[in-house]
Amino acid sequence: MTNEEKIENFIKNNPFGYISDVKKDQDLLNAINQTVTEDVSLKEKIYLFLSNESSTCQYNQKKKFKTIATGYGFCGKAAKCQCFKEYQAKCLTEHRESLTEADKQQINEKKKKTLQKNYGVDSPLQSPTIKKQS
Repeated sequence: MTNEEKIENFIKNNPFGYISDVKKDQDLLNAINQTVTEDVSLKEKIYLFLSNESSTCQYNQKKKFKTIATGYGFCGKAAKCQCFKEYQAKCLTEHRESLTEADKQQINEKKKKTLQKNYGVDSPLQSPTIKKQS
């Protein structure tokens, strides 16, 4: 049985206590520590040992580790994390491209109704409060 298979068995058989199982197997723990040299928690080391994912983003920022099942998230929130901004832009572009013309019309009609209801205008630029701000 390979080290990866051992870890996967530990996780499968004891999802909340696999860390203690890994710590008890000294050979496995040594293999993990030799393979993953980064200064991170044992959970992260196990994740990095099983996957070939990096703990830093493409801009050399440290990504936030979530769980062994989900792995890493982004390195920060949208205001500071460039990789999150790029991911969000890509997802929004894909979503907009997937919309049909009927969907787009329905969205625009809903916008107009909301603007009429809240501000009494069809377009945001017709609103006196917005005109004052610009």
